[in-house]
Amino acid sequence: MTWLCRQLRRAFLGFAFACSSGSGTAPVDGDVAVDARPVDASAPPDASRPEPETGPVDRTAPELALEPVRSQTTGRQLRLAGTATDDGQVSVRVEDGTRDMDAEVDDSGAFAATLRLRPGPNTLRVVAEDDAGNVSDVQVEVYYGRRVSVGNSQSVFLQGDARLTWGRNELGQLGNGTLQGSAYGDDPETAELPARYSEARAGVVSVVTRQTFMLALHEDGRVDAWGSNDEGQLGYDTVADCGSRSDTPCSRSAGTVPGLSDVVAIEAGYDHGLALHADGTISGWGSDALGQLARPEGAATTAARITALTNVVELAAGVDSTYALDSSGSVWAFGGNRNGQLAIGRADTERHPAPTRVAGLSEVRAITSANRTAYALLADGRLMGWGQNNAGQVGNGDDTGEDVTEPAFVLTGSGEPLEDVVAVAADGFVAVAQDREGQLYAWGLGALGQLGQGLAGDGEPDLENRFSASEVAIDDADRAAFDVVEFEVGAGGPVLALTRAGNLFGWGWSFRGSLGLEGALDAWAYSSPLLVVAAE
Repeated sequence: MTWLCRQLRRAFLGFAFACSSGSGTAPVDGDVAVDARPVDASAPPDASRPEPETGPVDRTAPELALEPVRSQTTGRQLRLAGTATDDGQVSVRVEDGTRDMDAEVDDSGAFAATLRLRPGPNTLRVVAEDDAGNVSDVQVEVYYGRRVSVGNSQSVFLQGDARLTWGRNELGQLGNGTLQGSAYGDDPETAELPARYSEARAGVVSVVTRQTFMLALHEDGRVDAWGSNDEGQLGYDTVADCGSRSDTPCSRSAGTVPGLSDVVAIEAGYDHGLALHADGTISGWGSDALGQLARPEGAATTAARITALTNVVELAAGVDSTYALDSSGSVWAFGGNRNGQLAIGRADTERHPAPTRVAGLSEVRAITSANRTAYALLADGRLMGWGQNNAGQVGNGDDTGEDVTEPAFVLTGSGEPLEDVVAVAADGFVAVAQDREGQLYAWGLGALGQLGQGLAGDGEPDLENRFSASEVAIDDADRAAFDVVEFEVGAGGPVLALTRAGNLFGWGWSFRGSLGLEGALDAWAYSSPLLVVAAE
């Protein structure tokens, strides 16, 4: 391992970065499209460098440096870039287990490759080889999908071979075959129920939950759904046997969403579901009251393709709106616009079923959405938000509560744009972002402790709203262990963060056990991270 590689690994916590020398392959499914600077292959060889008389030149392997890559992503498209230098000619290839993709290298040694990941774990190997046969390589581990998700008052975590769920369950949203939530029943004082339920993971590679239902993606491209089905958000017919009077359509256990195949990502709105297919098209089902399924009219209880969009690489869903990021870096929005969440320069109560490109955005790397607020992460590491801003969740520093109908930069307390952002998550009235050094920032509604601001000057939990990005409070003694690789925000209070070591931390409100803590049923306002699930 070169000195440069060691320094890069130390500098970029929260990223997958490894260097080695040697040969071999690392299997990865998915298409790889090389996008690199051209080189003039017709140019004559350098006369100042004579060809060896016999055998290869004896020299060291190429210097290969890869820009750090985040170890988890919700976007299918991954860009690998770096430099490969040598005193002779050098080539770069990406190995995916089924074929080798050659990346062209420019005169300075710079290269870039854009890959489409497969759901779940991906192992990528970038290989640099000089004309003497010497090889250097970099191995990268990336997880595509969500192992953690938080809804209204329920949570889910993929740990090892198990799917863990906890929180409220009156609509079957925990998928445990009952209407019993974690650590409570009809009488919370006497109930003896587990803090978390465990079901077999059975090939599930990604999970999402929003209001009162959950979706799970299998590695073979199938999708399961369970929980509330009052608007067809499960994508299949169910009986009406849930709710306070047992008259709400629901499913207490996982059922397969019909009509879906080759799915690589899933997303959930308040009461609509979305699936991204391997060919870059989208399917949607559930409520279409405001056009969030891009259909002419009405609801849809079965999945159907949204034909207006292609080449999609990431999805996001709000309460009644949908967002799609395409491979060119453009963002498309459709559905409700009551708080300006479609970024068309105004707020209205009209139905907007036609996908419209969000003006003023380009080279977007990732998207996410809270209730009626959306966010776009730009290629330069800055973050933009728009839509509902009643609690400061846009993060633009405005404390008036007025809607933001066009993209605005998320700011720090100094009034400058938040920079070097690598990931963002949001729901309810809260957003959380992580920068390149691993620091988490939060802004929006703080009344439930979900901003993680620690204690105020009087020693009580800091529950103030934040109108710009503020650092999540981590004790210096705990900072080394708080190497977060994945995090999610819940609509009903909790925030969960998974570390590289496999520990799951959480903070916020534990309504009906939604934070997953032992003996904390309706505990109020944890304003600092606590260990929720220990690593296996």
